[in-house]
Amino acid sequence: MRKILLLSLICVTLYSCKTKTDNGPLVLETREIDFRDKTADEIKVQPIGLEVPGIINLAIHDSLLICVTTNPEGMVQVYNKHTLQPIGSFCQKGRAANEFQGIIFNYNMQQYLRNGDLILPLNDGNAKTQKELNVSASLREGHTVIEGTTRIPEHSESVLLGDNLDRAFTFFEPWEDLLRSPGVMPMPIYAVTENGQIVKEIPVFKEHLKSESTRRLDYYYRGQMLKHPDRNLVVMPLSSMDYILFFDLDNDRSYAVHQQGSPSASDIYIYDDDDKNHKCGMGAPMHIPGTDMFMCESIWGKYPQQAFKEDRMGVELLFFDYDGNYKGGVKVNYNPQAIVYDPETKSLYVSNMSDEQIYTVPLGTVLFGTL
Repeated sequence: MRKILLLSLICVTLYSCKTKTDNGPLVLETREIDFRDKTADEIKVQPIGLEVPGIINLAIHDSLLICVTTNPEGMVQVYNKHTLQPIGSFCQKGRAANEFQGIIFNYNMQQYLRNGDLILPLNDGNAKTQKELNVSASLREGHTVIEGTTRIPEHSESVLLGDNLDRAFTFFEPWEDLLRSPGVMPMPIYAVTENGQIVKEIPVFKEHLKSESTRRLDYYYRGQMLKHPDRNLVVMPLSSMDYILFFDLDNDRSYAVHQQGSPSASDIYIYDDDDKNHKCGMGAPMHIPGTDMFMCESIWGKYPQQAFKEDRMGVELLFFDYDGNYKGGVKVNYNPQAIVYDPETKSLYVSNMSDEQIYTVPLGTVLFGTL
């Protein structure tokens, strides 16, 4: 009997060590994990021999390599992935229904099929609208084909929850109105929205992080989002803290994981002086087809800090499953601004506006051999 009681106490103790109870203003149940400084040896990027002026983002579908650019004559350039030959130029700058008033920029390049056609939802920031580019129809007809259009809520980022623009998971940034309420910052809102209207709000923070002022406070709540391809499960790594937030909308459950030993939401104090800002966080979450894992780019890990100091190159790529377990990672001798995974070659395609080249990063052995 004593042995059973002792074993039970040990199990409870071990579980309590893994679950963080003091999260300060963060209300999500949080589990401590360890992923810092554990990545494998560096992988060298390999140029594919394609230069795309003004490239800002990438997407891949079957044999299509899709580049979002700043080119006003065609902000979406489509290439054959195998031959690297251009096969389409769409989304001119302008005010017509099938044009875009400003530069197209989406952190997460979602895509879905509708009636067999490839659809890319693209944000026109200047017009505050989101438009569905039917890539397949555009290639067939030789001009830009736009299907659905919707307004983008003010100061927000979204990922779509279906194969249309109607339903989304939306993060409303805590944006200070300097004219009406200087010094007052509303709380961030995480919510399911329909046609831009909140239908279900999910509590994440009960109060603001500690700060000297509101000047930089909003940055600490931000993060790029990723939706699981088959489930209504949204992942949001925070770009300023070592947290990954999970919103399991199908099961009405939200939770977080946190790098053990890293500053937590209860520890963070935000200074007006940028030099006092601690450096950590993650970005660019991306699903890895063929696995049930996603990848995050480490922004302020030990390796990137050293590399940026030396030649401003290099990041860590960290792999997690959708339960928040760290599965492994690699170093890459490149600092990508755009990144996409190609399941056919088991490689990443990466690019950076500074050199306007596209490179590949072979991940086959890493993902399917050692993880």
